[in-house]
Amino acid sequence: MKKFLMVMVLAFCAQQTLAVVIDGVTVPENTKIDEQSLTLNGAGVRAKGFGLVKVYIAALYVPQKTNNAADIIEAKELRSIHLHMLRDVDANTMYDSLLDGLKANHSDSQMQGFATELTTLKTAFEQIKTAKKDEIIYLDFIPNTGTRIALQSTAITTIAGNDFAAAMLSIWLGEKPVQKSLKAELLGTKNASVH
Repeated sequence: MKKFLMVMVLAFCAQQTLAVVIDGVTVPENTKIDEQSLTLNGAGVRAKGFGLVKVYIAALYVPQKTNNAADIIEAKELRSIHLHMLRDVDANTMYDSLLDGLKANHSDSQMQGFATELTTLKTAFEQIKTAKKDEIIYLDFIPNTGTRIALQSTAITTIAGNDFAAAMLSIWLGEKPVQKSLKAELLGTKNASVH
């Protein structure tokens, strides 16, 4: 009986290592996209207003963990960011936030070059209308395909191009990330606040 209990305790402990809990939200250590397994590189909370307004938990998944942002941005491998919403956010606010992140990391001419992609991105969020609390927005960066956007289990659109996929990743991992502490958490160089 003692041996059985020990096995059960070890099995329970092993399960506990398969996820982290941030602000009461369970973030899986692994995910599978198009039959490919990815590992959690890092996760953290996107907050505004001096950290008082928590918007979402971002979780970055990669084939192999790394703390090199440039390697992740420019990789020719599958990467994914999951945005677990901590509050309701309307489409325009979400799009504007992403647009600000893109503008911070790219020149005017680069942004002009992304005109078609940005129109598709805006249309995608208009289709979502409102990302509601506890819903997850999936951003899958697929080599030679582009950026696939989904809400929960519903595919919204795919924006073609490796360049735009890299640009999207720069929102969180670029030289001017949307939040420096979140970048560090996604890169695993700073632990997220676990509650």
